[in-house]
Amino acid sequence: MLIYYGEPIKGSLNEYELTGFPALLPFLFWIFLILGAENFLGATLGNLIVGLKPISINGTDDKITIGQSFKRHLLDIVDMSLFGLIGFIAIKYTDKNQRLGDLWAKTIVVKKEK
Repeated sequence: MLIYYGEPIKGSLNEYELTGFPALLPFLFWIFLILGAENFLGATLGNLIVGLKPISINGTDDKITIGQSFKRHLLDIVDMSLFGLIGFIAIKYTDKNQRLGDLWAKTIVVKKEK
């Protein structure tokens, strides 16, 4: 992507930098793909494929809010660090099998009803 949209860095070979609006494209794509899918479809594409969906911890079967979705996925980097070990430990040792993002957002992931 940098080769097509970036500017070559002066004085270096094969190094590019990306500034301005094009630098925001990965973040905007993340928002559309993750937060948009949970907001409009009720789950991310991966969760839909395996028949799971996130719900609010208060027990309602409604879709989670965009704020809850943002909180859940903001901590993905932490949950997936060390090849997912942090998330695995959190899921294993919490009462409701929640990742750190789910704990913060007050959500749980459940099987989707057919």
